[in-house]
Amino acid sequence: MGEIRIIGGSHKRRVIKVLDVEGVRPSPNRVRETLFNWLGQDLTDWTVLDLFAGSGALGFEAASRGAGKVVMIEQHLGVLKQLEKNRSELKLAQVQITQANAREWPKTTCDRFDLILADPPFSDPGIESLLQAVSTCIKASGMVYLETPIPMPKMSEWSVFRAAKAGQVFYQLLQPQLKG
Repeated sequence: MGEIRIIGGSHKRRVIKVLDVEGVRPSPNRVRETLFNWLGQDLTDWTVLDLFAGSGALGFEAASRGAGKVVMIEQHLGVLKQLEKNRSELKLAQVQITQANAREWPKTTCDRFDLILADPPFSDPGIESLLQAVSTCIKASGMVYLETPIPMPKMSEWSVFRAAKAGQVFYQLLQPQLKG
């Protein structure tokens, strides 16, 4: 079992335990710090969806920074149980954890999110289809954060707000293109 720390907000320096499971790779501190600098440090009252929650680092970080609602989607039962333990220890009642397929769940919800965090396993195929799925549950003013092993392909439905690379990780903050 590994561990990482929340880097900002009300739970700064608190430890998150991470189950050692193939495909679960917590977003590095440097990457999380850059993401939340891009977003602004205060996410008060934001609704956040954390797909492929894994370690929960991104979702717990959002909750620590004031997000009013964080929905974590994780399919692996062992990882899900660890997320529930971490939520309980951190006393983050605004975090909801659901066992589901992260590619399918966005198509089933009526909720709309200010921020969607997507850090799929690097072996996961089809960034385009993932973005199509999340387009059904993002607010018009919302953003999608995405970590990938390759640079983002240009897509007419999305504009890249910010992008960077750290080691083998490409990460980008996307906004839906307004139609009309």
